[in-house]
Amino acid sequence: MCRYGRCNICVNHTDHHGNNSCSNGVYDCTGCGDCERVGRWNITQIFGQRKCSAGEPNYMCWHENAGVKTGGMWYSTTSIGYNVTWKVSKVLKRISKSCHDNVLNDHVEQSNLEIFKDAGCRVGDARNTTDPRWIAAFYNATLGPDAARPGGAVAGMPLSQLVAAWMAPFQSSDTTKGGCPSLPIPSEVSG
Repeated sequence: MCRYGRCNICVNHTDHHGNNSCSNGVYDCTGCGDCERVGRWNITQIFGQRKCSAGEPNYMCWHENAGVKTGGMWYSTTSIGYNVTWKVSKVLKRISKSCHDNVLNDHVEQSNLEIFKDAGCRVGDARNTTDPRWIAAFYNATLGPDAARPGGAVAGMPLSQLVAAWMAPFQSSDTTKGGCPSLPIPSEVSG
């Protein structure tokens, strides 16, 4: 394994990791050293040691506490390394991000309706995920009300419920049962 590559899709000529002259729509990786190899970052260690500070915006605490709650590893599999040091062995299902977001948000809202109602948020098809009240309600539901504060307890929905909500769109293609329809798998990654 090598150093983790911070990879993002370039939007408005920035990858949000320091490259402010990338090409829009291109998957850009920075800081990965030998980018032919798979990079790895232990989120449990990284976020287990970092804590947000007084005066930082709520989203900094939520960002770090999401890592504390979920833990695990992040891997950077760059396009340069595809079929050199890594390959897709099998694709089980491909779904749209918007469908996945809707299913996950439905689960979080339905499991925590009072939090969203108390915040004055619309839920379901009428939700506005850019409304600061909805965003705060989402993180209060998933991480607990103290997770926005330095040193605050990480609580909220049990991790097993969050994992189930994350996986639900892949379990079925029936949107009436909380699933997402399959999208075509590009031939270059069909395994």
